[in-house]
Amino acid sequence: MLNSRELLVQQEIYYPTSDGKPMADNTLQFDTIVLLKTNLDILYSAEEVLVAGDLFWYPEEGNPKVVMAPDVLVSFGRPQGFRSSYKQWLEDNKPPEVVFEVYSEGNSKREMQHKLEFYNRYGVQEYIFIEPYKQEFEVYVRHQGLLKQLPLERYQSWKSSYLNIGLEHGKDNKIYYYYPDGQPFRMPQEFNKEWRSELVAKKREQIAKERAMQRAEKERLDKERAMQRAEKERLDKEQAIALAKQERLAKETALSELERLKAELERLKK
Repeated sequence: MLNSRELLVQQEIYYPTSDGKPMADNTLQFDTIVLLKTNLDILYSAEEVLVAGDLFWYPEEGNPKVVMAPDVLVSFGRPQGFRSSYKQWLEDNKPPEVVFEVYSEGNSKREMQHKLEFYNRYGVQEYIFIEPYKQEFEVYVRHQGLLKQLPLERYQSWKSSYLNIGLEHGKDNKIYYYYPDGQPFRMPQEFNKEWRSELVAKKREQIAKERAMQRAEKERLDKERAMQRAEKERLDKEQAIALAKQERLAKETALSELERLKAELERLKK
């Protein structure tokens, strides 16, 4: 437990919310970030999933020097809403499961290697690196405790086991992003209220169906347990009856033997 001095020091620690750098260096990088952020927001609008763009992530309490700002991060089980930064110790100590980085000409190889090492160290499960100029992407998935790059061939598609979205390098040398139902990602200007409402309604319907299945499964298990308890009670009752019968027979046998001995004793007296 922190003493008053340690608590005061903790309260005085400053966690910056910006490094003064722009979110993107050019329109291509910015459009890719917006495409990912907007569509993931819509996909998870009906669930408790945090989707954030260019948000400072502090994994260590009391150490503001350890920080990273993924272009897009996704954290499951965390409520949506305003944050000045993602302080992990205030987020049920959960690191984001998925992060995206979109390459720009201002990123050095050393910087990108540092990002990979950071995400590897602090528990990211899937790291997707997108190169918008070459229209290529790399995927790193945690395996045996480490983020390892998947050996994806050119034109090969990939589906995220966490987000359930697909990425594909098309024959026209462009990256395509897909919703779980196969619909392509869209830029904000392509959305319309009817399509968005339909997508959210489908997601809510899917969640309601899954919850109904969970309730039905719980009811089935409760019924099975009740039947097992009833069967146990029946067997216990039968066992008690058999034991009582056994005791009664033993008692009758003992009384019969006693009467026989008495009769034998009377005969000998004569």
